[in-house]
Order: sequence, then C-alpha cells, then structure tokens
Amino acid sequence: MAIAIWLSIIMLALSGRRIARQSKLLLATARQLGTWEAKFEAARGANLEVRKALGAEVSGSWKLHEDEVEAKAMEAEASSAPGSQLTLVLSVEDTAVAILRSALMPTNQSGGATGLLIGTQVDPALSLSTVGPPLIEAARSRLEARGVARVVAVAPLPGLCEWIVAKQAWTSPNFDELQAGAVEAIAKGIPRPGHSVLGQGTYRDGRGAMETLAMKYASTVLCSDADSEVAMFVDAGAEPASVNYMHATDPDALRESAGCTVSLRFLPNAKA
Repeated sequence: MAIAIWLSIIMLALSGRRIARQSKLLLATARQLGTWEAKFEAARGANLEVRKALGAEVSGSWKLHEDEVEAKAMEAEASSAPGSQLTLVLSVEDTAVAILRSALMPTNQSGGATGLLIGTQVDPALSLSTVGPPLIEAARSRLEARGVARVVAVAPLPGLCEWIVAKQAWTSPNFDELQAGAVEAIAKGIPRPGHSVLGQGTYRDGRGAMETLAMKYASTVLCSDADSEVAMFVDAGAEPASVNYMHATDPDALRESAGCTVSLRFLPNAKA
C-alpha cells in the first residue's frame, strides 16, 4: 500500500476516534480528578503560563500507559496489521488528560521501517508543550523497540486560512494571477469570480501557492506557539519537512486550513 494512501486511511479512521476521545477529555469538568479537580477547573481557559504551571505541578502525579482498546479499534478501522497502532495516555487519578497516537507505517521500498506520531489531544487545563515530552519520548521508545529507525509526525495547521486572509498573502509577487485568485478564494472559503462554487478546480490551481504558504505558516507562526502540535514536535527534535495538501477533507478542515497538515521529520538521535 502506498504511504500516501495509507496515511489518508489513518486520517479517516482517526477523525472518528478523535471526536470520541475529545469528548472524553472535554468531560473533565465532570470527571474524577481527585484533589486535582479544582486546579484543573481553574486552569481551563486560562493563559499559557497558568496551564504550564499546572502541568509542571501535576507531572509528578500523572501516569503514562497504553490504551490497547483504542489501538485495536484504530487497527480495525484502518485495516492495519495487529500491533501496528499505539495509543499512549497520560492519566491523573486514572483519568486521561493527554493522548498521543503512533503507528508503524508500511515498509518502504528500501526496507526501512518508519514510525508515525499523530493525533495529539490534551485537556484544556494543560498545554501541549507540557504533555508532549513524556508522550513523544514514550512513543519513540516503543517504536524503536519494534525496529523503527525513522520517525515522522503529522500535525494540523489550525488557523492557516485566517492567517492568509489577515496577511493577504495571495498578493505575493511569487504567485501568478491564477494562483493568487485561487488562494484568496480558498482562504476566504468563497468561489472565485465567475465561479458558482468553491470546487476542485480552485483547489487544484491554488495547490502550489497554498503549500508554500502552509510551510511558511508552520515554520514561523506555529513553531513558536506552545499550544500547537507543530511546536510540540519541533521542541522534541523534529523539523517541518513537507505539506500534505488537502490531507483532511472534512468541511471544518477545508475551511480552517484547506485540509493541509505538515509532516515533520525527527533528526537522528533527537530526543524529547
């Protein structure tokens, strides 16, 4: 199975699992967090420093474990081999507060095994910059124990279209008129002049320019955002490598980022 096709299948399966698990994380206001419950409640919606401080405080109490039930469900939904999916969970008082999924990708033509990190979620009382290091380190360790030598991550690009509109980035002299018109339409979520719908032709014409802007956004804006998955992976030793255009095709993803995600490659010996 081609890597691109396999990754699309993983994303499709993940979308449903993410919604289900996110609902559990968001139920934290009613969950059993024991003596931590009041602190978690106070930190939800607070600024980054407050959430990072809570993460530092609770880090001595959380426990890391694998969720084998969800991993098997992912395998079934993605039609992947048994043991190919991992779901790592950080729990406080036996309640999940952060999740990271990882997977063994199909062996490439050179015979090398590749591990994938994807689908991070965190309780809104915490920050990705706090929960990322233990989850990533555990995922990489488990993948390496299974013979993986190369690890990549895939992260969403929330806010990409909003950023393009704010910067009017389609006016760049690097884009021709066709590209500029397509990018403006995609970012605004409206048809191009003379078109009745925002369709495949517009996404096709804007692809190259959107990929350029998406990489710039990931490498500059999101790399410095402690609440982004991009920054979480970069801080753990990864670097943005390529853009996956229209990777997610659900309406929300297309509206927010033209469905773009970014692949990040972990450098040799880089550790979280």
